[in-house]
Amino acid sequence: MMSSHAVNPKRFFWNKISWIAPLSDITDNRALLLATRWSFVLGAFVFTISTGKTSIFDVPASETTISNPWVIIPILLTYNLVFSFYIWKQSPLKQTLIAWFAAIDIFLALVIILLTGKSGSLYYLLSCIPVIEIALVFYWQKAMVLIIALNILFTGISMENPVNLNPYAPILIIVKFFVILMLGSLITLFIEHSRREEDARRQATQEAAQATALSEISLRLGKGGLNQERILATVVSSLSQLPGVMYGMVLVPDNSDGEARWRVAISNSDRHPSGELVRNFKLEENGQHLYLFGAGYVQPLPEFVASDGILQLIGIPLHSVLGNDHGFLLFGRSCDQPLNEYDQIFLHSLTLEIDTALRNAALYAQEQAQVAQLRRFDELRATFFSTIAHELKTPLTVLKTLVPSMSQLSQLPEETQTEISQIVEKNLTRLENLIEDLLESTRLEANAVDLHKRPTNLMHRVKHVLDSLSPLLKRKQREIILNTAPEIPPVFADGKRVEQIISNLINNANKFAPPETPIEVALQLHPQGVMISVADYGPGVPPAERQHIFEKYYIAVEDKALAGTGLGLFICRELVRLHNGQIWVEDRPGGGSRFCFTLPLALQDYTIENMD
Repeated sequence: MMSSHAVNPKRFFWNKISWIAPLSDITDNRALLLATRWSFVLGAFVFTISTGKTSIFDVPASETTISNPWVIIPILLTYNLVFSFYIWKQSPLKQTLIAWFAAIDIFLALVIILLTGKSGSLYYLLSCIPVIEIALVFYWQKAMVLIIALNILFTGISMENPVNLNPYAPILIIVKFFVILMLGSLITLFIEHSRREEDARRQATQEAAQATALSEISLRLGKGGLNQERILATVVSSLSQLPGVMYGMVLVPDNSDGEARWRVAISNSDRHPSGELVRNFKLEENGQHLYLFGAGYVQPLPEFVASDGILQLIGIPLHSVLGNDHGFLLFGRSCDQPLNEYDQIFLHSLTLEIDTALRNAALYAQEQAQVAQLRRFDELRATFFSTIAHELKTPLTVLKTLVPSMSQLSQLPEETQTEISQIVEKNLTRLENLIEDLLESTRLEANAVDLHKRPTNLMHRVKHVLDSLSPLLKRKQREIILNTAPEIPPVFADGKRVEQIISNLINNANKFAPPETPIEVALQLHPQGVMISVADYGPGVPPAERQHIFEKYYIAVEDKALAGTGLGLFICRELVRLHNGQIWVEDRPGGGSRFCFTLPLALQDYTIENMD
């Protein structure tokens, strides 16, 4: 069960201190209120007109201020006609209005009774009217206290009248006291019974309506499938059909520009379209997993909905919403009454229902992503084995072709012997590199690669790679352009592994770029240390491929003939990761690709002697 909600102090004072009860259908019946009033008014008229006087006893004129009933009757008639007309026009009938009229009726009855004979006044029936109104307005315990106090007041006024010397006056006073007390008790009990029946009926109606609404929402959620956006759109549209709800929306966190704010993800309000950014909106939970603003609550309406014409804003937390850790379902109400216990239970049940649907949708999306990943892995594996077979078959075929010539190698010309030896060496190196890449990728996946990090001179390592690759680059008449910042500080890295990364990237550029085009190698300072980039004039990497090219076995479709096994960039990525750096690919200005990676600076003290 949820705890009670935070209420406005002013409303709390009025409801709890003044003890005013909510109006039920029976107490809101103007016909009943006016019928009982006119019954006592007409009864007083009949008594006074039939006797021609205002008092039961024969009171001397000196003891009675007003003895002619025709002076009182027009006043009462005018007042009650005005009262009846005003009450009949009020919709809805408010307790505060009846309470004010009860105070006026008490004052009027006191004045008329004092002026027309006090304890013997035939207008004593007017004291029954405020008794009925008190029973209508207040809870029965407080109503009985007020009725007894009012009865004592009228009795005290009667005891002050000299006419009480009449032997029948005390008996009449006692009879009046108990008659009014019994009348007030019966009316109070009747109204309280009617009020409780009405409350039970309203409660049952509310519970039935909420159960129906919850079932309908659950049914619509089931039909909406396992899509989060569709689920939230269904909830927003369903809530708007509930009584008193003007609109609904879903807010999710938006930190796209580094500023903490909210974004309207889904809405059915023209004032707050999807995509609207909401700033300066803070949510403070009140202990019951609901966020309550506006009439009846401590927190005022947020600024972004203050001019929407709503009186309350209710927030329900949602988890795993549209890729965010959390979000909120907000709906505006035109009602100024705080949520009662059954409203809170309904919203709690609704929250559980929505969270379940969102969780199922998230699990389904996760499962679909895993299925897609497995399918993609199967495709990559098939491509990998096909590529490996090709990579192994090509040098083996060459070597197999040369085997018959090996027995006659000494008889062949020296130039031919040299050419055969170079071919054999080239293909054996190709096999060795392939096997080494396979072993290296396996070690990286198993986290079995140990780095020997130390302050490293990056320029020295880059030049060493360029010298070793020089024969390979000359075959395509390719030039290397080296651009560096004036001073490149040492990086904290494994020098051999850095050379391996740079070598792989240059080999890739040499493989895909057209012959006789240069390869640009650049070193520059970066917020994460030093950035090394290798740029070429090749075909570039399509944007759709960039998020995959560093994955194991991945080969771009149009480049399968040149790409090899798809392990080179994967090895580069893992080695950069082990150095706590980052690697990425971007377009080169003027065409081609530029592969970049970062290495952290060597922060400890170092000297030329201990630098790698």
